[in-house]
Amino acid sequence: MVRWSTTPNGQIVQVVNLSRDWARAVVDVPSPASADVTQVSAVLRQVGADVYGDGDLHHLLLDTPSVMGWKAWTSISSRSASWPARCLASSST
Repeated sequence: MVRWSTTPNGQIVQVVNLSRDWARAVVDVPSPASADVTQVSAVLRQVGADVYGDGDLHHLLLDTPSVMGWKAWTSISSRSASWPARCLASSST
C-alpha cells in the first residue's frame, strides 16, 4: 500500500539546509568479479583511514570515507564499490 502526503506551501514555516557547507563525493571503485568483496572493502576502509589521517588532506574531509555498497554487472564480469566521503563544499586544494 502506498501512502501519499501533501503539505500545502502555506504550512511550510521554516526550511533548513543541513548540508549547506559540505558535499558528498562518491567514487565508484571498479574491481574484478572474482575479487573477494570483504578484502576489497577492507582495503578501501584502510585507504580511507589513511587519507583522513594524512596531514595534507585531512582538512578537506569531515569524516573518514566509507564503503557504501557494491554494484554488480554480471554481463561484463566486474563490479564496483561506492566509496562516499563528506567533504567541505568550498575547499580548494
